Parts: sequence; structure tokens; C-alpha cells
Amino acid sequence: MSHPLSALFIDADGFFASCEEHFDPTLRGRPVGVVPMVAETTCCIASNYAAKAFGVKTGTSVRDARRQCPGIVLVEAKPAEYVKIHHRIIEAVGMRPHDVGFDEYYGCYPAQKEITQSVDKRRFPKLSVDQEQAEAYKELGMGHSLVHGWKGGKTEEVSAIKSTEDMARADKGLADFTVAKLKELAKGGQPFFLEHAFMKVHCDNFANPDFEGLSAAKYPYKDALAEVDLHVGTIVKTLEEAGLLENTLVFLTSDNGPQMDAWPDAGYTPFRGAKGTTWEGGVRVPGIAYWKGMIQPGRQSDDVFDLMDLFGTSLKLAGVPTEKLPTDRYYDFVDQTSFLLADDGKSNRETVYFWWGKELMACRMHEYKAHIKVILPQAPHMHIDMATIQDVGLAPWFFNLYLDPKEEMTVGHRLDPWMASVAGKLKAHGATFKKYPPKQIGL
Repeated sequence: MSHPLSALFIDADGFFASCEEHFDPTLRGRPVGVVPMVAETTCCIASNYAAKAFGVKTGTSVRDARRQCPGIVLVEAKPAEYVKIHHRIIEAVGMRPHDVGFDEYYGCYPAQKEITQSVDKRRFPKLSVDQEQAEAYKELGMGHSLVHGWKGGKTEEVSAIKSTEDMARADKGLADFTVAKLKELAKGGQPFFLEHAFMKVHCDNFANPDFEGLSAAKYPYKDALAEVDLHVGTIVKTLEEAGLLENTLVFLTSDNGPQMDAWPDAGYTPFRGAKGTTWEGGVRVPGIAYWKGMIQPGRQSDDVFDLMDLFGTSLKLAGVPTEKLPTDRYYDFVDQTSFLLADDGKSNRETVYFWWGKELMACRMHEYKAHIKVILPQAPHMHIDMATIQDVGLAPWFFNLYLDPKEEMTVGHRLDPWMASVAGKLKAHGATFKKYPPKQIGL
């Protein structure tokens, strides 16, 4: 028998309430509890942030919810509608690259570990033999295919990922597509923006049989890293052979620090924290900018740069004035063109803000960083699967990253020339979310 909601209920605590806010926008900002039926004898199966502030959570009885939060809005659960929204999130319909501005998309939506669960008997042996569990997994609507999409929404399946070997070879196929696309774009003679996102070095990693043992360590993650390096070299060589290298900015980076929960199928960081946290180990990543004849080789900088700055910098290089941008949203980017191109360029960004979901966590200003909330693992490496978010207490945890890049000892009130400035920046940034509230996308 199929159980459509079995896996969905695992994340019921906030997801169902977010769905209700999506169905009825008037509920946003009000305390909401989701119940099987509105009756004194039932209990909440989900609640939003506003209700949680009053102590209403999964398992709270309707009677107690009304007592603890007199203004709470109780709504009956709509399982079928929740499943539809969950499917849309998994499939990313409306949020796919070719839905939001890109002319073309070629790739797989989910990460490797989501795609391969049903075919990886090593890690998920029961999923491949237990029919009930397999049916519940299918109900998630998880994509298992390489797809090709075009602006306007047209999307075609190219091939299905049916084995871990298929997944292991996926990045070679993506690199081949990028190489072919660059050759095509070179013939067109028009400016272009191309983002190449690798599947590998995000768990789970499977060594490509054609490149197995490429690394010194011989571990799948290290082999994956070596393969990514190989493909980057091929892409840059293609730019050179197509006569595009002198007129193309190449920027290589990552979206977050290593996912230590999956170690040794993960990178390692010398900093505190990892993916899932706002410590330096979770948010500090390398950024390599290359433009032949324009950026001086060998330059190094520890100035502040945010990935969002690539948007503003790309606009500048493409000659697009910011006056043409829609005015109904907030823009976090800083134009970093001069920082990248000038031989002695300095960053134009003074601060970076760190969020975890809807929680404002920290701010870095120059070499100083202040945490007002922190994520603390409850076991080694468990920065996501066994970690808690905590308020810092009496004062922000204030670090000088030049003195203490591992964020181990606060300078506190002893050496804090920027404490008041950083606190003011945090307050001002938090205020922008009153005018521009976060999108309600059900996540």
C-alpha cells in the first residue's frame, strides 16, 4: 500500500503552516496552527513561527494552543494540497533557471544524494527491496533525470539516472554540453552569461569509472574534486581555442563550506563550523577570478566579497544601468568591478550579513564579525543533522578574524572598536525585511 504523506510528515513542523500562508496570504504574520480537525480533543500537527513564539508546536493540544495563544488561527489540514506544493518544490517548477530569466538550462535539479537513493544499495539497502518504502519515496516526486529546458518553460527529459554509475558519469556529460555551447556562442558573436554548476563535490559522490583513482587519496570525494579540476581546465581551454578568453570573465567558487555531516564524503575546513552554519567554516569559500589581460595574475586578497556581488558586477560589465532594475525588491549586491580589475583594487563591500532561513545570525564588517545567534553541533561533524540554533546571551559574540580566524575566543569589550558599528549595521539590515519581507515559497 502506498502512503503518500509518510515522508512528507517528517518535515511537518513548519511546512504545512507555510502552505497555509501560501493559500491565504492574510495569515502571514499571524499565529497559525494546522490540525486534523478543529476540535478540543485534537492537537496541532504544524505551526508557524508566530505560533511557535507562544510555545505552540507539533503535539500541542487545541485546548492548550488556544490558552497559550488566544489569537491563534486554527486551520484543518489539506494533505492533498500539501503534496502538490511539495512536488512543485521538488521539481522546482517556477524557480528553475529557464523559468526565472535564463534562456536555456541543461542539468539535474536535485543533488546527487536525492537522485541516487533508490539505486544505491550500499547506503540505502532497504529502499531497493522494500516495496512500501519505495512507493513512499516515489510519492515525493523526486526527479531522477537529466533535463533540457528553454525559456518559457518547455522542458524535455534527456536521460534517466538509473544507477550510481550513471550519476558518476553525469559531470562529464554536463562539461561536454558546456563545451559545445561555448563553441556555438563563439560563432554568434554576442555577449553571453553561462553558469556551469557541478554535481560532484556535493554528497553523495561516486567516482567516475573513467577517472577512478585520479586523486592521491583515492576516496570518491577526492576523485570528484580532481575530476572537477579536469573539467574546469577543459572549459577554459575551450574559451581559449574559441578566441573568447581575452573577453570573458571566469569566476570559480562554491556556494558554502564542506558538508561535514557526510564526512569522509566531504571536504574539510580549517575554520569553525561547516555547511549549515554561519561560522566561517560554513560561509567562507574560495573565489578565483580570471580574465586574461584584464586581471593581474597572482593577486591575493582577504577583502570582503559576497556571491551576490557577481550580479552587480555582471550588470556593470554588460553595460546594464541599475536604473533598469525593477524597483519593487531589495538588492544586496555591490559592484565589485574596480576591485577585480584594478591592480591594487580594494573591495567596495564593507559588510556581509549571514542568515539561516528567516533568522538573522551574524554580520562581518572588515575583519570583525558579530554573532547574535549561533549554530552549535551536538556531536563531532554534525553541523546539520544534530545541531541547535541558540541565542548568544548577554552580548554578541564578537571576533577579530585577523587575530582569530577560527572564531574560538571573542574579543568582547576589550578590543572592540567596531562593536557599536557592527551592531548598528545588523539593526539597519534587519529593518529592510519589514519593507521587503522574505518570499513565501513553502520552504
